[in-house]
Amino acid sequence: MGILAGGDGSRAGGRDKGLLSDKGEPLAQRLNEAVRGDVAEIIICCRRNAAFYNAFADRLVCDLRQGMGPVAGIRAILAAAETDFVAFLPADTMIRPPTNWLRLLANGAEKTPNGVFATDKGRHTACCLVRSQAIRSLDEVLTAENGSLAHFYRGAGLGSVSIEGIGRDWDSV
Repeated sequence: MGILAGGDGSRAGGRDKGLLSDKGEPLAQRLNEAVRGDVAEIIICCRRNAAFYNAFADRLVCDLRQGMGPVAGIRAILAAAETDFVAFLPADTMIRPPTNWLRLLANGAEKTPNGVFATDKGRHTACCLVRSQAIRSLDEVLTAENGSLAHFYRGAGLGSVSIEGIGRDWDSV
């Protein structure tokens, strides 16, 4: 499981969104508690506040491409992963993921070899399940002029699955 916490926090005034709290609980802590029983390992990609994130991860990695958004974080976690597939969620996910979110992604991934991404009300999200070998597509996206998440999803041939509410993050509530 990869938690994406390496962003600049530009939509949060430069604040690290995983540290923001909702009802007194840091978002990264709440996400960790929601998925801990469903996954074998949690890898968090962060560029700052490593001491904080270390409490919620089995391992930490850092994306080295600042300004590339979640694509760089997905790349860093896939490079460190020891499994064939890795599920991803942004650190600022505001809802506790539905208990069946991993199953929904896995069912969708059976139809597409490199994995799937979740949509919420027709919008793509950073919630995805990606085969580790898709790292080659990520490298192409990171060197492209338009290195967006949607560009990666298309280039890697990921399918989509609708998961209501999964796209609710800190700046969309």
